[in-house]
Amino acid sequence: MISSLRGKIENFDEAISGYSTRLPHSLWSLAMTIWQYRINEITNEYIKVKKYFRPN
Repeated sequence: MISSLRGKIENFDEAISGYSTRLPHSLWSLAMTIWQYRINEITNEYIKVKKYFRPN
Protein backbone atom coordinates (compact mmCIF):
# COMPACT_ATOMS: atom_id res chain seq x y z
CA MET A 1 0.00 0.00 0.00
CA ILE A 2 2.68 2.50 1.01
CA SER A 3 4.86 1.67 -2.00
CA SER A 4 1.93 2.34 -4.33
CA LEU A 5 1.39 5.74 -2.70
CA ARG A 6 5.07 6.53 -3.10
CA GLY A 7 4.84 5.73 -6.81
CA LYS A 8 1.89 8.09 -7.21
CA ILE A 9 3.85 10.94 -5.63
CA GLU A 10 6.88 10.37 -7.85
CA ASN A 11 4.83 10.09 -11.06
CA PHE A 12 2.79 13.19 -10.27
CA ASP A 13 5.90 15.15 -9.30
CA GLU A 14 7.58 14.26 -12.61
CA ALA A 15 4.48 15.32 -14.55
CA ILE A 16 4.32 18.71 -12.82
CA SER A 17 8.05 19.47 -12.85
CA GLY A 18 8.29 18.76 -16.58
CA TYR A 19 5.77 21.51 -17.38
CA SER A 20 6.42 24.04 -14.62
CA THR A 21 9.01 26.03 -16.59
CA ARG A 22 6.84 26.30 -19.72
CA LEU A 23 3.49 27.30 -18.24
CA PRO A 24 2.10 30.84 -17.91
CA HIS A 25 1.93 31.98 -14.30
CA SER A 26 -1.83 31.39 -13.84
CA LEU A 27 -1.62 27.84 -15.16
CA TRP A 28 1.52 27.21 -13.11
CA SER A 29 -0.34 28.34 -9.98
CA LEU A 30 -3.24 26.03 -10.82
CA ALA A 31 -0.85 23.12 -11.34
CA MET A 32 0.81 23.77 -7.97
CA THR A 33 -2.60 23.95 -6.27
CA ILE A 34 -3.60 20.59 -7.76
CA TRP A 35 -0.21 19.12 -6.84
CA GLN A 36 -0.56 20.29 -3.22
CA TYR A 37 -4.10 18.88 -3.04
CA ARG A 38 -2.87 15.46 -4.25
CA ILE A 39 0.02 15.47 -1.76
CA ASN A 40 -2.44 16.22 1.05
CA GLU A 41 -4.69 13.34 -0.07
CA ILE A 42 -1.77 10.91 -0.22
CA THR A 43 -0.44 12.08 3.15
CA ASN A 44 -3.85 11.65 4.78
CA GLU A 45 -4.13 8.15 3.32
CA TYR A 46 -0.67 7.30 4.68
CA ILE A 47 -1.69 8.53 8.16
CA LYS A 48 -4.82 6.34 8.07
CA VAL A 49 -2.78 3.29 7.08
CA LYS A 50 -0.13 4.03 9.71
CA LYS A 51 -2.78 4.32 12.46
CA TYR A 52 -4.41 1.09 11.32
CA PHE A 53 -1.18 -0.91 11.53
CA ARG A 54 0.19 0.70 14.70
CA PRO A 55 0.94 -1.92 17.38
CA ASN A 56 -0.77 -1.43 20.73
